[in-house]
Amino acid sequence: MKKQQKNKPEKQSGPPFVIRMGVPTMEQLWRNLEKRSKAGELSQDEERLYKKWGKALNFLKNNPFYPSLNSHEITTLTQKYRKKIFESYLENHTPGAARMFWVYGPKRGEITILALEPHPEIGAYGRIKLDSEPILEPEKTITLKLHLFIDNNSKFVRGQSRAIDDIESYILSAYDAKKRSEDRCEYEFSLSYKDDQDLEKKVYDLMGMIHSEADIRNCYVESSISTLDGEKSW
Repeated sequence: MKKQQKNKPEKQSGPPFVIRMGVPTMEQLWRNLEKRSKAGELSQDEERLYKKWGKALNFLKNNPFYPSLNSHEITTLTQKYRKKIFESYLENHTPGAARMFWVYGPKRGEITILALEPHPEIGAYGRIKLDSEPILEPEKTITLKLHLFIDNNSKFVRGQSRAIDDIESYILSAYDAKKRSEDRCEYEFSLSYKDDQDLEKKVYDLMGMIHSEADIRNCYVESSISTLDGEKSW
């Protein structure tokens, strides 16, 4: 049997991934577990699965290569489905423990769970049946302008340069933001959104991440985001 390829852990940059469920099986299973958990109708085994799966999904959305997930590509499935298929553990050191199989997509910044299976026996990966990725309605896209002013909280700290570097590397890079001026913290980037409410949430989420990163470096930040024509601003 060809040895499965393992990927090295990578630092997650930018906002968390959006987790989607494959159709039809995974979406139905997750919704059923959620609904019956709220109603207190899960069996002991179902409750254990729901908690372990939920914990693993939380790790996955924040860092797909979080150590306990032991995420790695399954080359047998990659070759069969002609897209990179990854396997992650719900728990380690437990014979027959469930594994989830997933892909990046359907959109950038998203992950779709395509199957949940016990640990396959040697040579059994090829028999795993994967769900389809959900078909999504097209979203609107808008180009926005971001202006930042970042400074140290006091004369006794020197975090300004590091704060700017980290914001650019770990947050703005996820939006493909381009600097509008070399000597000023002004950037241009695009956002996809469903409606005005969704756009406003994404804008404020971005500003919240920027402020949190600056705070870590003992800096304060003033930020504003606007459309290129200036008709709308936050």
